[in-house]
Amino acid sequence: NVEQYKEGWSKAKEHTSSGKSGMHFGHCKAGANHPGIGRFDAIMANIPYQTGHAPPRWKKAISVMFQKKTDKHDVESTRTILLMEPDFNQNNKRTGRATMTSAEDHQTLAREQYGSRKSHSAIDHCLNKRLTFDIIRQKRIPGAHLASDAVSCYDRIVHSVASLAMRAQGVPAGPIVSMFTTLQEMEHHIRTVYGDSQISFQSKN
Repeated sequence: NVEQYKEGWSKAKEHTSSGKSGMHFGHCKAGANHPGIGRFDAIMANIPYQTGHAPPRWKKAISVMFQKKTDKHDVESTRTILLMEPDFNQNNKRTGRATMTSAEDHQTLAREQYGSRKSHSAIDHCLNKRLTFDIIRQKRIPGAHLASDAVSCYDRIVHSVASLAMRAQGVPAGPIVSMFTTLQEMEHHIRTVYGDSQISFQSKN
């Protein structure tokens, strides 16, 4: 509804960069606070969410590489992010919240999963690991720990598996189809110091 749409944009940061169309987070934040514009924008954002439609404007994004460390200039030390349309980004956040809420309600999340959960924090996770090591040492029992960093994990998610997992959590088909259709048909432009590239590439070509 309109109130949820308004609440979602109230938490968004205006300086967040967005996609190729020129629409930015400031437009959406300002519009959400206007009775007429906010209602119209909420309806337009809800149509893809309910029907699975993937608007053509959402299918153009900009890839940007930035340094992880200021003194490292090699490609391996950079991180690539994808700047997407603000309303598409907001719909994805709405889908993520719906997934986590349903999973929490049905208690289907693993006990050791602390990310994106209420009443869970990274420092608590570290404390639990430290206490586990202390117990292993004090009781003199064998134990092992594997610290695995999933490199580029978001780029490696299999869409079919992710959609099935989200459906299993009770998320309706509409937002899932809209999100993955947009990602699969996305045109990627590249941003450099010289501006945004006119030529794009797509995974489906």
